[in-house]
Amino acid sequence: MSANGHLKFQGTNRATFVGTTSNIMFDTTSTSLGIGVTGTDHPSSNLYVTGNAYVSSNIAVGGVLTMGTVNVVARHDLEAVTALGNTTPVTLEFTNPTTSLVASGNVVATGNVTAGYLYGDGSNITGISSTLQAITDSGPGANVTSNTVQFSNATTGFVTTANVEVGGELTVSGNVEVGTANLFVDTVNSRVGIGTTNPQQKLEVNGTFSVSGPTSGANHSDGGILYLLDTPIIDEWSWTSSNTTLRITYASSELPANCKAVLAEVFMPKTNNVDHVGHSLGKNYNYQATWTSGAGVQPSSIFTLNRQTTFLDMRGDTDNFEYYYGKWFSSVIIPLDTGNTVYHIIGGESGTSTSWVYVVTRGYYI
Repeated sequence: MSANGHLKFQGTNRATFVGTTSNIMFDTTSTSLGIGVTGTDHPSSNLYVTGNAYVSSNIAVGGVLTMGTVNVVARHDLEAVTALGNTTPVTLEFTNPTTSLVASGNVVATGNVTAGYLYGDGSNITGISSTLQAITDSGPGANVTSNTVQFSNATTGFVTTANVEVGGELTVSGNVEVGTANLFVDTVNSRVGIGTTNPQQKLEVNGTFSVSGPTSGANHSDGGILYLLDTPIIDEWSWTSSNTTLRITYASSELPANCKAVLAEVFMPKTNNVDHVGHSLGKNYNYQATWTSGAGVQPSSIFTLNRQTTFLDMRGDTDNFEYYYGKWFSSVIIPLDTGNTVYHIIGGESGTSTSWVYVVTRGYYI
């Protein structure tokens, strides 16, 4: 032993401290130290430790450090590790069943993100397709789905300014309105309104409409539509002798303007059992122009469409035949003159006859 307390071995290449189960060996020829080794061979490394090794300070390695299983002590936190390098080509997997990754800052993914569930209202999510336009523009087939699309807005669930194409059936559980009071379908009461949003009948039209009629054959007008009145219109007057008199002027509250004719029932009480009286109801023409003069005269030489009347014949005879009360004419079409008016034209065998006319108007033609 030297004067400074060192134990010096001279003239030997190896020193071994023999223990009960292992040894400590110095080998100066290989410059190696073995701790916890067994046998007499020199350690295979410059420092060879069998068992645990504890270093209270830093370890500096100038070359390659080859290790087996490494247990990192808890005080080596994630911040200390990532400070030396935070990238890796290896897949990271977190297996915590509750919360595997918590980030208080931004998370950036340059590739796809696959998630079974995404929770939260998404109010702070930016940079993704947040509008329907962006979603449907994302690629081929992005606007096609085999699922049922449901809009639950109680006021207006679906709005479009373009055409809507339906390849199958269209089922509507509520009302249907096209435009503003243009076409309204009341599915609750099974009513259709045109020009109204509150139809009171199965089909109600607020305004005028036309029917084109047949698609072939002779030329025709789109008029000639019969409208039946809910409440009949009753007119009555007395007449005397042969004359032409304006008898009916329908009010605007009764008929629409410029009607072509009315459908009516006419009752005439008897005059006497002698006179044969002809009554024409319709446009304003003298009764003499409604008769042909003499036998065999061609009717079209006298009658024209401008002389439209309906002729009602009240016969008289001298063989004791007479109407007990009078005569009822049913389903009479009476042409109308200008202003929805009816003239009564009388002609017959006696210039002194007198009686009454009773007209029940059931409908009108436009």
